[in-house]
Amino acid sequence: MNWIDILTILVMLVVIIIFTLRGRGGEGKPGMGATLFDTVAVVVAAWIAHRAYRWFAGATSLSQPLSYIIIFVALGAIFFFLSSRLYALTQLNFHPFDAFISFFLAIVSAWAFAYVLLEVIASATRLGTSTADAFNGSRVANEILEFRTIRGGAKFMDTLRFIEREPWEQPGGGQKPSQVR
Repeated sequence: MNWIDILTILVMLVVIIIFTLRGRGGEGKPGMGATLFDTVAVVVAAWIAHRAYRWFAGATSLSQPLSYIIIFVALGAIFFFLSSRLYALTQLNFHPFDAFISFFLAIVSAWAFAYVLLEVIASATRLGTSTADAFNGSRVANEILEFRTIRGGAKFMDTLRFIEREPWEQPGGGQKPSQVR
């Protein structure tokens, strides 16, 4: 475990704690709707920043890491404002399960924050430096950036059969049930 792993885990823990506490609900406290809308805001801001930072860096002659940070922070501020307005309108909550749902939404938000952090570090790092070596040896960074667990889970789900498929031929001949009208 190197410093990039530790930094990434700390950032993720802070985000998870903040988002979970924010969405735990209760008397006079926001419910999981606040965490839901904030998670959508973070994910959309991270996605747009990831798609636009190279173009923005070229258009403004700023460095790529600085462009990434500027876009993410600016969009994050705008989307967090819209998120708070949307929550104020809807007051969405799922009262007994607010903290539980908020925890899982907080994990998604933490992943998005960590992704942005690691992309900024990666775009600021030159090959052959100690930071590049630490980055390449980081198991946490590789997991966050490459979505290995999610891909592995998706492949596993593809192998499962939740319902039996229809046999190709019916015993005793005849049409398959899906062919009968």
